[in-house]
Amino acid sequence: MGSHAHDVLPADAPRTPPGLRKGALVALAVGAVGSVVAFAAGGHKLFISAYLAGYLFVLGVVLGSQALIYLHNLTGGQWGRQVRVSARAAASLLPLMALLFVPIALDTVNIYEWAHYEHEPASHQTDKILNFKKPYLNTHWFQLRAVGYFALWFLLAAYVRFLEGRNAKQRTFDSARRVRVGSAQAIGLYGVSMTFASIDWAMSLDPHWYSAAYGVIFVIGQALSAIAFNTSIVSHVMMAVGLGGGDNLKMGEFDGEMVAPEHPHHEPNPHGHVRHLGPGESELGHSHHATPIQDLGNLMLAFTMLWTYTAFSQFLIIWYGDLPEETVWYLKRSDHGWLIVGLMLVLLQYAAPFVSLMVRRNKRTPSIVGRIALGVVAMRLVDMTWQVMPANFSELTFGVAGAVVSTALLLGGVALYLFDLKMQRPAYEYDLPRESAGGSH
Repeated sequence: MGSHAHDVLPADAPRTPPGLRKGALVALAVGAVGSVVAFAAGGHKLFISAYLAGYLFVLGVVLGSQALIYLHNLTGGQWGRQVRVSARAAASLLPLMALLFVPIALDTVNIYEWAHYEHEPASHQTDKILNFKKPYLNTHWFQLRAVGYFALWFLLAAYVRFLEGRNAKQRTFDSARRVRVGSAQAIGLYGVSMTFASIDWAMSLDPHWYSAAYGVIFVIGQALSAIAFNTSIVSHVMMAVGLGGGDNLKMGEFDGEMVAPEHPHHEPNPHGHVRHLGPGESELGHSHHATPIQDLGNLMLAFTMLWTYTAFSQFLIIWYGDLPEETVWYLKRSDHGWLIVGLMLVLLQYAAPFVSLMVRRNKRTPSIVGRIALGVVAMRLVDMTWQVMPANFSELTFGVAGAVVSTALLLGGVALYLFDLKMQRPAYEYDLPRESAGGSH
């Protein structure tokens, strides 16, 4: 079987959905205007808090895409062929994210309670918890750790890419094994470092609160963001070239053979003979070897369920313990409009995708998968809003929501524009379908 047998996109298909760059520029312009209005009407604190929420939303796609490459290196599978190029382009925006973090690093006092407390006179620093955490939660150490996180993520990306490049040249079993081992190490280090980063950048917004599961939920959320974003790109490209419906899936994309509809238990081969369908095969091709778009739908479903499981476990443990220092985080998010946001997450980030992706035909239809993926991406912004904004704004208002949307459009517009530019460049050879002596991707 040829290396291109599992690819559902034609070779001359566009890399990105038509109009993506124009849409990015429109989002950037609208976001810029909205951000200026938010700053002028709501003040510095509203703008920088909303900026943090929008930043963490975009960062999730970028870092999650890099982790997606590591995951595919480790596991292999046909699902990764369709998203490696877009994931690589998204992951390459890490330098941009490092630059965009500077306003957060330089303005901690307007975002974090512990930073404001740090600048109070010594006679007013009577909070025992904040005093205990002060050696860790202070501005200089916060900034140094941020430099360390980004340095580590750069090194991991460069290290894995070096191993990939060597494997592309040597194509031996040993070089392929080194890619898998290196990617496994990179996933582990990314998970640990992002756990600490999530504590610094998000959990410390409520410095009196803590949760051992918070970092895990945050990392899984980033993976979900990346899977949904890259699946959306692939699905909308398929729609642009006329492969958005489910009818094309009646073709046996996996071996180039058409199943004869009038003989549901037989199929012709290139020599004109008819052979019986073997175990695990059906009129839709090899049902035990799902189409790449169905694999991506399954992956999105799996991470949706994993995110829900960990988030609900955290809630259940805190609710059952009923300790004031733990319940305070949820109490802030259960009143003054924030409860509606929480219910939106339950219904639209879990229930709706879960029910939709449980239907096999939906997962095999790119237009449906693409819409579900877009919805998940949008809900990831809602999740970041729910994580960040209640710490500084007890009530959900139109101004708060508008500030978050505006900063997300601003940062997302910049990132999408650069993403589209990078997608138009020649793809990294390692990400293209190929036969490899050392292992196939």
